[in-house]
Amino acid sequence: MTGARARVDLRTVALLVVLDALTFVLVYWLLLPPLAEVIVALDAIVQQGLLYTLVAVRLTLIGMFAARSLRRRRGLRTRGEAVPSLAVGAVVITIFGVLAGVVSRALLQDPTPAALDLVLAVVFTLVFPLFGLLFVAPGEAERPLLLRRVSLIDR
Repeated sequence: MTGARARVDLRTVALLVVLDALTFVLVYWLLLPPLAEVIVALDAIVQQGLLYTLVAVRLTLIGMFAARSLRRRRGLRTRGEAVPSLAVGAVVITIFGVLAGVVSRALLQDPTPAALDLVLAVVFTLVFPLFGLLFVAPGEAERPLLLRRVSLIDR
């Protein structure tokens, strides 16, 4: 258990959660409302496909950015080293997303979410941040950790 905990980088998890919240607000509260008239004019299936594509791209970019940050700070011998941190982050943002969805439906007095929508939301949120890892090549840390810097200075 200690080995698994050591592999999870809490900074990467926090970065995933913060980026998810920020991009959610940016895209769904600031970008889409001005485009609402255009989106409503589209066919229903095109609307749904557009929104699913937007979610997939947003979550993939978040995962890619978090993996890149982890590689820059700690280095990655293989992509597999980043999977525990990204998986924990994806689970955390999934939990927050599902809770936010349940609360928002309760506030709108629509307590029955569509089962397929909930399943797709969970799958998207768990899979696409990990998919972003495929766009980051393994490599050495770009800047040494603070402890390493201090030891290099002492020499």
